[in-house]
Order: sequence, then C-alpha cells, then structure tokens
Amino acid sequence: NCANQKFKSLIQQELPSVHIKMTINFPCPEGAFVGASAAERDPSLLRSQLEPWSTTALRRRLVADFGDKASSPENFPRADVMKRLLQLYQEEAEGSNNSRTTIR
Repeated sequence: NCANQKFKSLIQQELPSVHIKMTINFPCPEGAFVGASAAERDPSLLRSQLEPWSTTALRRRLVADFGDKASSPENFPRADVMKRLLQLYQEEAEGSNNSRTTIR
C-alpha cells in the first residue's frame, strides 16, 4: 500500500520542490475509524454498520440520500464525512417518531 505517511515523507524528502496531494490511509487519520476491526465494534450501532463502507460510498450517501453538496477529500476527510452522516441520520430519526429496528 503506497498511501501511507512514511511514503509521502520519503517523497517530500527526495523532491522538496514537489507539492504532493495524497490521501493518507496508513496509519488511519484520527477519527477515521472506530475499532481496528468489526470484532471491536458494537454491531448495534449505526456507525459500526457504516464503517466497512468506503469513504466514497459514504460521500455518495450524503449527496443522494440527504441532498448534501459533494465534498472534497482534501477539505472533508472521512472522519468529517462519518460525523455528518451520523448527524443527518440522527436528525432524521428525531424528525420522525420512529425508532430504528433491527431486521435479522
């Protein structure tokens, strides 16, 4: 996996005049994920159910399901995408008198 901080630092050291735009996915940015794996997450929480989805899929959900404007990975990282998505789901739940049900 090339998208890690160590690789980016190496490139910057070797080519200091080059401006690098890279999404760092290792180590995971602060707040990007809760728990290192599904085994460490509470499966009853919505966030736990959304964690496996790619950031791109979560961004699409914000736009398609909630009408948010498309966002840039540079300005709106995964942690912010997840926070916004959970906020909108909470607002949706508060707006209706229904509670989420688990279908097994």
